[in-house]
Amino acid sequence: MAMGEYARGLYYLLECAAAYLHLSNNYMAFCNLNTAENLIKSVDFRATVINQFEEATFYSLKGEVGYNMGQMNLAKKFIRKALILLNRRFPFTLIGVFFKTLMEVSKHAFHQKKQQFLYSRIAIVRSLCCCDLLWLKMCLLCDREKKLGFLYQQGHCLSLLWQLFSLDTATNSKKFCHLAALMKVNSAEESDDESQMGPPSPLGTLSSCPQRRGSNYVIISSYTEFSLCCQMMGNQDKWMKYELMAIQRSSHLRVIGGGLLTTVKLAQSLAYMKLCLGNLPLSIQLGYRTHEMCVRLKKPKLDYLVLCMLFKAFFLSIRYDANLCSHMDGLRRMVYGEEI
Repeated sequence: MAMGEYARGLYYLLECAAAYLHLSNNYMAFCNLNTAENLIKSVDFRATVINQFEEATFYSLKGEVGYNMGQMNLAKKFIRKALILLNRRFPFTLIGVFFKTLMEVSKHAFHQKKQQFLYSRIAIVRSLCCCDLLWLKMCLLCDREKKLGFLYQQGHCLSLLWQLFSLDTATNSKKFCHLAALMKVNSAEESDDESQMGPPSPLGTLSSCPQRRGSNYVIISSYTEFSLCCQMMGNQDKWMKYELMAIQRSSHLRVIGGGLLTTVKLAQSLAYMKLCLGNLPLSIQLGYRTHEMCVRLKKPKLDYLVLCMLFKAFFLSIRYDANLCSHMDGLRRMVYGEEI
């Protein structure tokens, strides 16, 4: 920054803040974001053009820090600002939520029908000659990667937003929560469609490219989050439907590399959902298998989350058995006329 490279300085500060958040160090992330905010507000930096995506990332990181530190209203404010910069506005009123929900439901149905059209486009692209394919790849690659970046960031912001509304005790918060989760599903499906539209690799199919593998994890995680949201709202039909959709989507993945890691993360999410539902035996079974796979894959951070969930499930299971035994003893005493 002393040399006048303000854009690079901002990028470095945002990367540091994201790294500290990944390590759960909210204080250092907050310090780096404060430095970045002072840089953005400085007069010299205003002379340069601020990248819209980087500014949206700045607000999303501030919202995530606010969420981790319990500042829920402040976190909502920053996440909404980030979504505006990412061209995905979130409504403030119930009327806006109602009409936005209708739009998102119709968009979700459209994404399901769009798959056949995309496959026909892929067949047309594959019929092009090599020179046309190389030219098309150079033209589309930059715009496609930029759009995918926007879609992934939208999904991250919407994931935080529905969790924020799920912790809100207001009466109408469930409607906002459901809308945010549904918008995340649509963003994930749109990123999946966008990755399918990319030029095919001569060495393999589209499912083998990095963008395609990333979209698989994004769309599976969006299904599991929407299923959890519907489970918390008591909507059994939707919760079971999207849980099954996530499992079916994961069944087509290769059980190696990124596909195996995505399957393990899905198993961890399902174990947590069963824990929230109160199905302790199934939660323990899924959690134990996920723990074994995390050990084999050498993923200590994911294993730590799984072990924390397993501890809760085992603890509640032991407490449940103890309470059941005490209640059974009390019933026996009542039947035989003994004092409780």
